[in-house]
Amino acid sequence: MSTALHFAVFLGNVRLTKTLLDVGASLTIPCSPLLWRSMGSEQLSLRFRYFLQVLGERSSGPAFPIFLAFLQSDPGMCKILMEHRAGREAMIFDHETNPKVMSILHFAAADRTTDYRQWQCLFDGRGCTQGMRIAVESGADKEARDGFSRTPLSVGVSGFLSDTHANPEMFEERTMCFRKFMELGASINPEGDSVLVAAVQGYAPYPVNRTLMRRLISFLLEHHADIHGTSDRQNTNVVNEIIKGILDYDHDPPTQELLKELLSDLVDRGLNLTIPAPGLSSPLYRVLRHGIAKPEWLFDLLCEKGATIHEVEVNTAFLS
Repeated sequence: MSTALHFAVFLGNVRLTKTLLDVGASLTIPCSPLLWRSMGSEQLSLRFRYFLQVLGERSSGPAFPIFLAFLQSDPGMCKILMEHRAGREAMIFDHETNPKVMSILHFAAADRTTDYRQWQCLFDGRGCTQGMRIAVESGADKEARDGFSRTPLSVGVSGFLSDTHANPEMFEERTMCFRKFMELGASINPEGDSVLVAAVQGYAPYPVNRTLMRRLISFLLEHHADIHGTSDRQNTNVVNEIIKGILDYDHDPPTQELLKELLSDLVDRGLNLTIPAPGLSSPLYRVLRHGIAKPEWLFDLLCEKGATIHEVEVNTAFLS
């Protein structure tokens, strides 16, 4: 079965494709391989046979519109289909015996194009975890660092900063990506680049408006993020970022209360305040230097939990 949309996509008719999609043409109906076999060129046949060989398949099956655009090397058409929420299902192999659907991302990963940006639209978009899986299965380094020494999970934290309306759908989509990447072997506690630190840094300055970031922090803690993790790049850790936020909101008790809840949660989870992190200001020292041991509740909490200061901080804390 082949629909008008299949012909429009295969022939590269942008106007007709958009019109059909606007009136509700389905992107989930596959077409018979007879369409591109009978209408395609010899070059197209060679291109298709190449993919069969690389992907280890012997024969073709019904294909979805996105595959027709891909087979024609038409990234513009692919982008239009993706903008209309096309799925990433490309072709059904062994449809008569043991049906299995091959993702368009597999074909894109196998393409011989030298322009890596050509098929970027296929990997973009919310909720696309297949691209991650294919990249990892192909040998991608799950702990690769960018120019700021951030791992992929750490970079992913920034995606939660854009939503100030606590959109639950967005949260589920993004935490799904986190969960999938961790299932693929990504470390939630990479050395020197704590994902939890990145999340707390995003939350502490604006706790009232960053409710999704607070949920992300809870998600990370539930998945055993290291509460003593550090960020070597910015020379900080989780507790110091929270203390900084609390001190910054010294004259805003309601906002300060949100950070107090987070600190209490970490203490309940075993946050050790008795041994300050080497190379970082101790939490107790920061409070002592801020308005003579204020806020009092924070000073009392730290003392109650046995917080100490570095030896080099003693003179400055008590004698200056």
